[in-house]
Amino acid sequence: MRLDAATLSLERRTVGECIDLALVFYRTHFWRISLMTLLFAGPLTALVAYSATTSGGGWFLFLMTYFFGTPFLGALIVAATGHHVFGDPFSLKMALTHVARRLPTLVLLLPLSRVLVAILASLCVGMLWVPYVARYGFVSEVILLERLSGRAIARRLEDIQRGRFFEASGRVVSIVSFTLLTGISLFIAVDMLATLLFDFPIFFGKLSSAFSYSDWGTLFSYDPWVVGSFSLLWWFMYPIARLAWFFCYLDVRIRSEGWDIEIDYRIQAARLAHA
Repeated sequence: MRLDAATLSLERRTVGECIDLALVFYRTHFWRISLMTLLFAGPLTALVAYSATTSGGGWFLFLMTYFFGTPFLGALIVAATGHHVFGDPFSLKMALTHVARRLPTLVLLLPLSRVLVAILASLCVGMLWVPYVARYGFVSEVILLERLSGRAIARRLEDIQRGRFFEASGRVVSIVSFTLLTGISLFIAVDMLATLLFDFPIFFGKLSSAFSYSDWGTLFSYDPWVVGSFSLLWWFMYPIARLAWFFCYLDVRIRSEGWDIEIDYRIQAARLAHA
């Protein structure tokens, strides 16, 4: 990484600005991020759609593959984005290289963190997962960018959000809410466009006033287009949330540690050393 070749300004940002920056970054690198996403979304969506047609278990399979698969997609996004911020090209090959170097640690911690999220989500009306994600949500950043291991990871995760716990929880809720509402709106828009332009309804065009509860269940469980398109859409929505959370990581380090000033000092020290 080249500290003097930053591709975005290192400054304090609100959660809204982090989401806005995530959208701009996603648009700028859409094809590369889409390629990363398709590595997971392509085979898993095909498997989910096939499961829907054969056993009606597409939704359960989608939830499981999405829940445990997105952290590894997030690790690729963090590796590529974190190095691109400091001048390296946004490269899938480079991201795969960095992830492969720390793969044993990621394979151990990422699924474990999701299991804990699932347990906490089942308690207290599902809201205990929010403070957990707020405190320990930067696992990929600490492993891939700060290159820590062992107990140092847990200590670092607690130190990053020290004194900013409630603010971090609010950011988690804001990012998840924005992604959820945007994803639902986008699904409705795609369904309407498919119906109007191609006369190929995905979901709403297949409904009628004569539909019974069992018909709804059959459509949701066994229609591969409903399950498959929903799965694919949410895989492509995930990078927005993950990028926004990564930019929150930069913001937290700037606010808590004066990271922008530290980097400026390191840049000037490097220049003086070469002078």
